Amino acid sequence: MNWTTFWAIGLTIGCLGCGRHGDPGGGHAHTHVPPHGGVGVELGNHEFNLELVLDRAGGQIEAYVLDAHMEEFVRIPAESIPIRLKAGGEERPLALLPVAAAATGEKVGDTSHFRAQTDWLRSTNAWDGVLIDLTVRGKRYTNVAFRIQTPAPAQ
Repeated sequence: MNWTTFWAIGLTIGCLGCGRHGDPGGGHAHTHVPPHGGVGVELGNHEFNLELVLDRAGGQIEAYVLDAHMEEFVRIPAESIPIRLKAGGEERPLALLPVAAAATGEKVGDTSHFRAQTDWLRSTNAWDGVLIDLTVRGKRYTNVAFRIQTPAPAQ
């Protein structure tokens, strides 16, 4: 077996575990489904993800730190996840705080789940946002843009 064949087999095998692929142009466009139905925010180049779930009616936003494929939760020691949300020309800072869960053993200082609640989240169903600063397993991510939206409430 020559090196070209060996390399091609390795590339093919390496891609099999990446979830769903699909790019008619011939490249690799990975798609991963957020497990809570939220919005996935890719951190780095296929390194980690942050899933954001907006509960407009409850005035709450939750964040889950996940692996590159959105399959496994990644616990981090962060005291908060700082974000900025903007809608209608108004920009607001928000700190998502760690959530403990006895069922999974997650606790403040060792969790993958963060939450914030404020009445102003009820004001609109779409926000442009920025993840200000987050470190996951020694990798720092700053100023990561995202858009989060929920369906408008039924009239």
